[in-house]
Amino acid sequence: MEVDTFLAKYKRKYTRNTCQKICKQNLIRTRCNCSDSLQPELNQLMGNVQKLNICMSSAEQKCVANISMSFEPNDAGCGCDNPCSERIYEKTISSRRWPSPDFGKILLEGACKNQEDDVCAPLRADEQLLVKNFIKVNIFFQDLNFEQLEENPDYGSTQLLSDIGGSIGLWIGLSVLGLCELLHLAVSIVVYICCGRHAKK
Repeated sequence: MEVDTFLAKYKRKYTRNTCQKICKQNLIRTRCNCSDSLQPELNQLMGNVQKLNICMSSAEQKCVANISMSFEPNDAGCGCDNPCSERIYEKTISSRRWPSPDFGKILLEGACKNQEDDVCAPLRADEQLLVKNFIKVNIFFQDLNFEQLEENPDYGSTQLLSDIGGSIGLWIGLSVLGLCELLHLAVSIVVYICCGRHAKK
């Protein structure tokens, strides 16, 4: 499926994985006449195309299970090729205790400034409760390097023209050499004939 067609139909950026998931859901919708209950996001995404009931009966669940176990994108004719360009973000998670006891007191005072005492009193009494109720999330790039993969033809038009030019040059060179040989032969014959007559006289 073309990227622009996919975006216009599903309002979602094309990826091979998303295309295969949608292909599988289309197969379930076609054969089972219902939507897979385990894929609410895809059902919402595809709801604009065709709204169907969730697969609830045992027969429908069995139909979904059979398709899920035997689904192969190539056999299903999904046509989900790799996109020309794709961004992949690898995720790593690291954690440590936060907040520290000293900073926890400052954080608690700021958070409880406009709160009632019954909300903040347990937090002041138990330091572990403070740690369990506050979290800080930092999201950042691991590095700013990127990898770009390009595919180039092994035998391009420039190489083709170069080979054609080389072959033409070779044959023209041979033709010129052949012409020179013919001229030399003609001159030799004329000289032989003329010199031979003079020798006979």
